[in-house]
Amino acid sequence: MDTADSSRETPNVQRAIRPWFRIPARLGYLLYVCRVPILACLFVFVLGWKVEQIHEVVRVHLVDLDEPESWRTALLNLASIYVLLFLLSWSVMFWTEYCIASRFPRVFARNRILRWASIGLPAALASFLWAGGALALQGADAGLPPAPHLIANLLFWAMLIFFGPGAIGWFYSPKARQAFQRASAWGTKPAGIAFGLSDQMILSTMVAFSLFLFATIDPYRMGQWFGTIGIMLSAALAILPSLTWLTSSPLVPRWHWLSILLGIAGVWSWFDVNDNHYLRLLDNPNTSVNAPDFGSAFREWLVARAPEGDEPYPVVLVAAEGGGIRAGYFTAQVLAAIQDQCPAFANHLFAVSGVSGGSVGTAVFAGILDAAHLPEPKATQPCEMTKLMKQPIADKVESILRTDYLAPVVATMLYPDALQRLLPSPIAAWDRARTLEQSVEKSFKDVVATDFLERSIYSYWKSTRSVPLLLLNTTHVATGARVVIAPVQFLNERFHQLKTLFDHNPSADVRISTAAVTSARFPGVTPAGSLQNSDGKYRYVDGGYFENSGTLVVAEALATILQEAALIKRNIKPVVIRIGNSPSPLAATALHPAQSQQEGPTSMSFGELLSPLRTMINTRDARGELAAENLKTAVTSLLDDHKEAYYIEFQIGLGDIPIPLGWQLSQTSRKELRAQLAQVRPCGSYFGIDNGCAVGAVVEALRTRQ
Repeated sequence: MDTADSSRETPNVQRAIRPWFRIPARLGYLLYVCRVPILACLFVFVLGWKVEQIHEVVRVHLVDLDEPESWRTALLNLASIYVLLFLLSWSVMFWTEYCIASRFPRVFARNRILRWASIGLPAALASFLWAGGALALQGADAGLPPAPHLIANLLFWAMLIFFGPGAIGWFYSPKARQAFQRASAWGTKPAGIAFGLSDQMILSTMVAFSLFLFATIDPYRMGQWFGTIGIMLSAALAILPSLTWLTSSPLVPRWHWLSILLGIAGVWSWFDVNDNHYLRLLDNPNTSVNAPDFGSAFREWLVARAPEGDEPYPVVLVAAEGGGIRAGYFTAQVLAAIQDQCPAFANHLFAVSGVSGGSVGTAVFAGILDAAHLPEPKATQPCEMTKLMKQPIADKVESILRTDYLAPVVATMLYPDALQRLLPSPIAAWDRARTLEQSVEKSFKDVVATDFLERSIYSYWKSTRSVPLLLLNTTHVATGARVVIAPVQFLNERFHQLKTLFDHNPSADVRISTAAVTSARFPGVTPAGSLQNSDGKYRYVDGGYFENSGTLVVAEALATILQEAALIKRNIKPVVIRIGNSPSPLAATALHPAQSQQEGPTSMSFGELLSPLRTMINTRDARGELAAENLKTAVTSLLDDHKEAYYIEFQIGLGDIPIPLGWQLSQTSRKELRAQLAQVRPCGSYFGIDNGCAVGAVVEALRTRQ
């Protein structure tokens, strides 16, 4: 009896529950139909909410409002972003309506929930874009001067109040709803939509083609005109109509076009037929590449400077940590601050081991020294502990590295380099890493007026000149081993079989800019670089994958130069400088006293799933810290043996202003980094690291030898 009753009740229960499953399923289908506009909105929202580099770009536009000479440009940039956001939100609303009218069946809309969801979805997505812009303003608000801070808050609340509930409220008004219903006509092909589609397709095609040509011909100028945010918004505005029409138009077969496009890109990548990220080689048929041994290069350098005798000659080795333009700017400013206070510094600076952005900063500093035509090494100038009124080197670094390097790369990445993924043949000019190299070359040439960064990495260095030996670290993809791009080879056993680009391909001659950017090929912005050889293809990525501090090479170089100096009977005094990049609570800033406490453990979501990945990422920093401690121990052991040596450390301090990774720095961030190099307290009265006092420590170490 009970079994019969339960069998009779089961169909009734199913009939009662089925509608509740049907409504979520049809809501899911509604979202699937509008997937392209939804993905575009999610992309903009996540960028504005989470990406600190986007906050820095917004800060770039806002901070100039505090400068009387540049507020017009800042307002123009903000106005252009608003216009692009408005056009993109209007386009999202229009194409969402088109998707619903073309693909969402009329019978589904008989349910009240589905009807209101389909009516409100276009306005909700359009408002979602503005919410992303509001969150970007909120993220950029930290550390702004008073005037930009007030403007950022006003814009933030205006976006939340007007463009959020205001837009949805307008769309829910009776007149707007009637207009939408007349235009959509549920499941038919309305004349209004067809006419609008024609206009939209023609306009978007023209915009996309024009932007593609601009990004292909001159990505540097496009980046300076549009800015990173403008390029991203314009790319979404140009691509959204085509992808939406391809996936939702009744005139197009119902294939999974997005999957097909991704599949095509995957096939070409699987067979490795469209890799256009080859290292940019110099074509020098009449010049043979020559890379002497590191030890012999040091002996020549030291003999040109230090006579035989008991007085130790200071030899400076620098390790420059990686971290995008933040590391590049801080590294170059540290070296410039020392050089501006001690003109003899360049004569004692033998080698710099750079990683990622640190490589870019050291290359820029070396180029400025090359153009300065410093006196002969023996004609050194005294290092006086005086603060110069003028800072010629630091000002040149500021003029070069204030450039927006991110926008040209994004322009190439979103236009020609994106199309390259769908083509079976590589086009080298569409490589976004090449765009970064050329952008650095152009900004350097505009300020310094030389082609130093375009010269061969093997030909710029001479032992009799005061330009440092650049040791630019990268990582070999196939083996995970470190590879150094330098004008020397490392034949001494103390370098533990360290390989160079010369060892992989002796005939490959690269520019200094190419070597620096190859060291800075972190995923996403800059791809892995390729080098073809008779053995096959070598791929190189950021040197920070193996070790991000650059101190491992310096430790090996320190052991080598001590050995080589003993062979030629020269007494040297090593001065080891480590330039860190990771913001530290132990580093004193110009505005805040140093803090002794370390950050405590933080809870992390998806621990079981993401812990292996997080461990792999964090291991590189831990490995760098371990290498730095070993280097410090090596210098300390020299002191224990009653030999004169110095270990001096620079580090970015934690302040009110977040200084993100990336390839663009705001004026506020640059001022903060330069302020951290100023001495604001008596040296010795601080805990941890004080960059201003560290500059003085380097000068003191060099002043003992004149």
